[in-house]
Amino acid sequence: MPGGMRPIQIIFFLPCGVRTGGYQRACFLNTHLKILRIKKDFVHVPSGSHLKIFSEILRGVNNDGEGLSEITYLSGHTNKKFLTNNELLHLQDVADYIHMLKSFIKLVMVLLLCVVVTMIAGRVYPFSLSTVLWGLGAGIAGFILLLKKYGFVKVFYFIHDATFPSENKWFFLYEDSLMSTLLKAPDSFIPMGCILGFCTLVAFVIVYLLMSKLIFCFYKALKLLINPCDELPVLISDPFKPFMYQVPLIRMFF
Repeated sequence: MPGGMRPIQIIFFLPCGVRTGGYQRACFLNTHLKILRIKKDFVHVPSGSHLKIFSEILRGVNNDGEGLSEITYLSGHTNKKFLTNNELLHLQDVADYIHMLKSFIKLVMVLLLCVVVTMIAGRVYPFSLSTVLWGLGAGIAGFILLLKKYGFVKVFYFIHDATFPSENKWFFLYEDSLMSTLLKAPDSFIPMGCILGFCTLVAFVIVYLLMSKLIFCFYKALKLLINPCDELPVLISDPFKPFMYQVPLIRMFF
């Protein structure tokens, strides 16, 4: 290794700001970068450039693929393309998929607003948070059992087969792909998925609590306007009581 170069090591910054990596990842890179059949000069690239390339890949797939084709690394005095054509096509597919999900989220927000308005107009009260958490827990448990039965890699491959165009390659051997080696795919996607899943769950709980409170407040205001002498039933006066004290979802109050 040329003088001044640091040992092969990489630290990944996940989208939520959590770091993973360390000694095991350094050992993995030291091993697999030496058996590359292409771009063997990348073994001399310092770890700081690894992080820069990884951040550029994240930025590209989150911006409709912009800049992916311009990712390079310095070899001697020459900038070389980091991604092959097949890798570039795959990352563009990922970027297109993320773009579709972003559009879908906007649609979900509109549908959620329609549901809230419908529930207020129809005097329908949502399930308690405990009921929703039990349902989510059952779904998560089912997914874990699925992973336990078939294994993460098989499920990962199935999702790729079902999601991405069949004519575009998405499976890359470590010795033939700098991208797969640097990302340590698919192993590194497990902690990424767990962290993103946890953040999504927390966000969902917060939104659901706010939505429940909003529906209850609107319902209470409508109830007082229509019949100010009536009081709300005790069973539905608090949206945060345990499930056994809650009124079912389809229960009408008038």
